[in-house]
Amino acid sequence: MLGVSERTFRRWRDRLRDEGPEGLRDRRIGKPSNAGQLDASATIRRTRATVAHNL
Repeated sequence: MLGVSERTFRRWRDRLRDEGPEGLRDRRIGKPSNAGQLDASATIRRTRATVAHNL
């Protein structure tokens, strides 16, 4: 059913019933994404590589 296990379906159904649409939000545990930090690091690396290349 819907490509998920029966257990997952029941969890989603119960969360929707108990919490409304907010209950279906992603509940992953762990560190938040550091995408912004990775973008800044990539920019710094590109800038330094360009400066070193121009010397």
